[in-house]
Amino acid sequence: MATYEYACQKCKLLIEREYDFAKNPGKIKCPQCKKMCEQNWAGRDIPVHFKGGGWTAKGGGELHGSSDELNKAMQQGCEKRMGEGWKAYATYNPPQEVFDKARKLNDTEVQEKLQTAKKTTAATYDKAGQDPAIPHKPK
Repeated sequence: MATYEYACQKCKLLIEREYDFAKNPGKIKCPQCKKMCEQNWAGRDIPVHFKGGGWTAKGGGELHGSSDELNKAMQQGCEKRMGEGWKAYATYNPPQEVFDKARKLNDTEVQEKLQTAKKTTAATYDKAGQDPAIPHKPK
């Protein structure tokens, strides 16, 4: 349950009522003049308290382990991984069984695979208004 304050513009009356969070009406009837009163937000400090993660009512996010500190660490880690991520693929050596199963395609197989790829991606290129035969240059 939460306490809500309503103000009647005609009588200048302030009314406090308790409602569930989900059932709070935006307007109520004034008990004196029976006009509709709106919720009063003016002049009210609504306290917000965050729990966990280093947040406090006094200190905000500058304590050790705060969300600002964690966010900065995540950004730095992401930049590092993006800068060095390709190195894992540069040193990749597939197992010998991959080479054993591999074979070179002949010209007709290559053409068949290209046609299949064109058919598969045709709808995407049509939506984008591009011709797959022309290399795309970003603007």
